[in-house]
Amino acid sequence: MQQEAVRFTKDSDPINGDSSRVARLFAGLAFDALRQGWPAMIRTVIRSLQPPNVECASVRASLSEKRSSTCKIMRLTPKSLEKTSMPRVILGNHAAVTVARSEQDKIRRFYIDVLGCAVKMSNNDVDRFQLADAHLCFVYQDRALNASDFSQAIWLELRSADVDGVKRKKILAFGVKKLDVPDPHLYFQAPGGQVFRLVGINEDLTVYEQSPSSRPRPAASAARRLERDSREARLTTRY
Repeated sequence: MQQEAVRFTKDSDPINGDSSRVARLFAGLAFDALRQGWPAMIRTVIRSLQPPNVECASVRASLSEKRSSTCKIMRLTPKSLEKTSMPRVILGNHAAVTVARSEQDKIRRFYIDVLGCAVKMSNNDVDRFQLADAHLCFVYQDRALNASDFSQAIWLELRSADVDGVKRKKILAFGVKKLDVPDPHLYFQAPGGQVFRLVGINEDLTVYEQSPSSRPRPAASAARRLERDSREARLTTRY
């Protein structure tokens, strides 16, 4: 009888039994009562009345989910991070500047006749010009920055396939203010105060992108090449 009781208690599951669960339970009670007395039988009854360990199972499942999510985070790659990164930001092609109303006539003549801007809209308060894919807006007011203040503001860049021709025949001939800058390029202040630098379309300007100086000097070879191109352009124009 003791061997039969041992077989029931050790080889079977007293919690998830089938229709013979009651028989196995009483067999276990009888064995505990014979071996250890009534206190052991009472402990057996209490264990049999407890429901399956659902709480432990839920805790194990929660821990498993946390480990899984942690592994997913650790497996993130640069490509997956790129999908959640901020969009790339670039400069647009629209600019606006406030200028003195007294400069309105000179501004219109310079930007239209000299630079060849297309007029998108024009009235007494605003002029909107387009130069290639760039859009310039001039807002006219009675008070604006003077020429000295403009020279310390942002400088813009003009590109041309005929730097020397545009420089001599158009820009300087109009009567703009040429700025004294230690650089072989032309720096000038257009009507209204905006400062420009004139460069070639296919010119190598990497020196202005990597120099630690606020006003870098191009290499001597680049300066000589620029001067040679200017002389060739003058000869071509002359003949």
